[in-house]
Amino acid sequence: MSVFNKVIEINLRAKTDAEQAAAAAAEARQTVEKQFAAEFHIQIEAIAKPIFDKFIVDAIAYGFPAKTEFSDDGNSNPSYSLIILPELGSQFGLNTSKNCVFKIEGKIASQKVEYVSYYDQRPHKNGIKRQEFGIQSINKTLLERELSEFLTSAINARAV
Repeated sequence: MSVFNKVIEINLRAKTDAEQAAAAAAEARQTVEKQFAAEFHIQIEAIAKPIFDKFIVDAIAYGFPAKTEFSDDGNSNPSYSLIILPELGSQFGLNTSKNCVFKIEGKIASQKVEYVSYYDQRPHKNGIKRQEFGIQSINKTLLERELSEFLTSAINARAV
C-alpha cells in the first residue's frame, strides 16, 4: 500500500469513527432526554396534579377562578401550570395579565425542573419568581411550600 493510500485510509477511518461517536452521543442524549420527560410526566401526574386539583377545588369554593393546563413550549419542554385569578367573583377573560400562574417546567436539555411564579403580571408590575431544581424537587413538601408563597404573593399584590 502506498503512503498516499495509508494516509487517506487513516483519515477516512478517523472521520468514520468521529461520525459514529457523534451519532452514539446524540442517541444517548436523546435517550436521557426521553427518560427525563417521562419521569417529569410521571411525577406531575402522581404528585403535582393531585395537589393542584385540591388547590383548584378550594380556590373555586372561595370564589376564585382557577384551572390547570399542560403545555409544551415548542422545544419539547413540558410544563404543568396552575392558573388562578385572585379576585373574588371574577372570571377568566381575554386580559390574561390579571392571571396568576404557578408553572412547573421540565427543561429537557439541562435535565432541570424550573418553578416559575407569575404572581403579578399586570402592566408596570414585575411579580415573577424563578427557581431551578432537579427532578426530585417535584415532591409534596416543596410544592405545598411554593404554592403557599405563590398564593400569598398573588393576594398581597392585589391588596396594594
